[in-house]
Amino acid sequence: MNRLPYDCENACHVFNMFSSSRVTPLVAALPLVLLLCVQTAIALQRPPLITKQPPTTELLFQVKQRNDENDRPFIIECEADGEPQPR
Repeated sequence: MNRLPYDCENACHVFNMFSSSRVTPLVAALPLVLLLCVQTAIALQRPPLITKQPPTTELLFQVKQRNDENDRPFIIECEADGEPQPR
């Protein structure tokens, strides 16, 4: 039987060990793809979303009816959330 030199025999054994594990390129690239998806999701901007609105039954502004009355202004309480932060 013709045997290969020791170094070549070891190299062939190591190559066969890795080729038999059948790690596909898709599985090997999966962590990189997941990392890119996470970074994209973090950097993505979201439009403002109103999280708190005033009640619809509230009288917002009452104009004076007589000269001795004052106009009564209103305050609308609202909140919004988004990326970048709404002003």
